[in-house]
Amino acid sequence: MKMRKQRLMGVGLIAISWLVLLLACTGERPEDSDATAALLVLPLGLYMLYSEDYLLYDGEPVARARDRPEAELLSPQYEQLHRKRQSLRPGDQGGERLPGEAGL
Repeated sequence: MKMRKQRLMGVGLIAISWLVLLLACTGERPEDSDATAALLVLPLGLYMLYSEDYLLYDGEPVARARDRPEAELLSPQYEQLHRKRQSLRPGDQGGERLPGEAGL
């Protein structure tokens, strides 16, 4: 349903750009034959029509795996710190802290 909405908007933008080109061709003065809007709207309409990605904003974005705090532990730079932290006993005060950890 979402992609159908995007593709219909793409068709609408292409139709608008054709109307702008039609008006620009029939203009008598230089100001009337300006087709700058078609140069901006036509590529966007084509991209919306043929793109496999959903481009429209419908509210809050869906959370990705890399947006979760625990996903940071999977990256190499944090994994070493995580191992150090896990190897420490609960009463130890030494060691480095992970980003986002509160320290007193």
